[in-house]
Amino acid sequence: MNQIQKTYMLAKAQYEAVDEQVESVDRKYIADKGIVNADGSIPRASWAIDDDATCELAMSECTKIVTESGLWDEHCKARKLLQEAESELIKFGLSFLPKKDREVLERAVENDLGRRTKVLDLAFRLDTRTVKA
Repeated sequence: MNQIQKTYMLAKAQYEAVDEQVESVDRKYIADKGIVNADGSIPRASWAIDDDATCELAMSECTKIVTESGLWDEHCKARKLLQEAESELIKFGLSFLPKKDREVLERAVENDLGRRTKVLDLAFRLDTRTVKA
């Protein structure tokens, strides 16, 4: 694994950890307030609450908690770092392709999430032991 792949892996792990903390605010709020949907299910997030008034209040309160705690700023920074790491990993992965193919895929990864995800996956799994980054 080279430095570009490691940077991507660490950025993704950091983003997922912060994202989990943000999501846990919703789950805690729902549990603390005893919120249950009409069908008896417990909503997985504030936006999944069936009752509109309760949903709006929960979303507002959770947003306030996340913002005031600094989690939202952390989340935004982690997302930005992940996007930068993704771009570098894609650039690295595509650098092995012939120019014509690389140009086609460079456009594709900007507009097609499926292709972007596939190129990221392939570039991340690329055996780089004999390649200098």
